[in-house]
Amino acid sequence: MIFLSQLMAQLLLRSNIALTPTARTLRPLQNSGNLNLPFSPTCLPSNASRNRLHLSTTSSGDNSSSSSGIAQDLSEMFDLYHPPTSGLNSIISSFSDSAAKNGQSKSRNLVHKDGDWHRSVHIWVVEQDNKHLLLQRRSPGKDTFPNCLDVSCAGHVTSGDDVDETAVRELEEELGMSDISIDRIKEARAFTIAASIQGQTPSHGEFICQEYQEVYILRKKGKLRATDFAPMMEEEVSGFEVASVKDVFIRLERKDEELVPRSLAYIQALTAAIFSTNQEGKGNTSKQ
Repeated sequence: MIFLSQLMAQLLLRSNIALTPTARTLRPLQNSGNLNLPFSPTCLPSNASRNRLHLSTTSSGDNSSSSSGIAQDLSEMFDLYHPPTSGLNSIISSFSDSAAKNGQSKSRNLVHKDGDWHRSVHIWVVEQDNKHLLLQRRSPGKDTFPNCLDVSCAGHVTSGDDVDETAVRELEEELGMSDISIDRIKEARAFTIAASIQGQTPSHGEFICQEYQEVYILRKKGKLRATDFAPMMEEEVSGFEVASVKDVFIRLERKDEELVPRSLAYIQALTAAIFSTNQEGKGNTSKQ
C-alpha cells in the first residue's frame, strides 16, 4: 500500500536507514474486519531462515515432537471482555481494563473456539538504533500459528492477572530476561489494539482469536544476538531470529506466510511506535 510504504520511507529516513528497492509487489492487509484465513500453515522455516534461526529445541519443525502436547495449557482461564465499539483491528486510544471486562472467564480452548474477546501482551525487542528486532519462532504445539515467526515475546493475560505483570513474566519465561521491572514495562507501552484473526491448524482445528493486545517496544543496547535469549522451558519457544526492521515490515505488508499475519492498523502503529520513540532509549532501554 502506498500510504504504508511512504510512512515507512519517511520514518526510516529520519532514522538514517535506507529502504532498499524490491521487485515484489506489496499487497496491503485489510484495514478492518477479521483477517480470515482458511488455513493456518505450520510455518516450517525455509532453508535460509533455518540458517539464521537459533533453535531452542532440537525438533522445532516437528509437530510430532513430545513438546507439542505441553506447549500451552488449554485449560488456562482467561477473563472475557466486551467487544470493541471502535471496530475490529482498530487502535484504542484509551483502554479501561476494568470497564471492558464482562465479568466472565473461560478456558483457552473455548475462548479460541468461540471467539471471545480476551487480553494479551506483545513485547517487541528492538535495537536502540532501530535497525534490527528479535523474532521468535512459535512452538509446534501452539493452537494458533504453530512454527510461525512472531513478535519477540507474547502471552495471554490469565484471569485476575495484571497486564504489565504478565509482560514481565513472559519476558522471563520466553526470553530469559529476568531484569525487567514493572516500571520499565510501563514506560515501554506503545499502543493497544483490538485484534481479530481466524484460521485453522492441523492439530487443534479452527480458531477465532480476538484480543485486546497491549503492545510494548523494549529497547536493547548494543547488537541483538539470537543466542543471548533462551526460554525457561524449551516448550515455550522453538527458536529466535534477529531480523532487519524494515524487512519485517515489508514481509508483514505482503503477508509473508512464515510470519503471523498482522492487520494494516497494527503494522502502521508498530512502525510509528518504533521510529517515533526517543532513540536515546530513555526509560525503556534494556541493559541485557
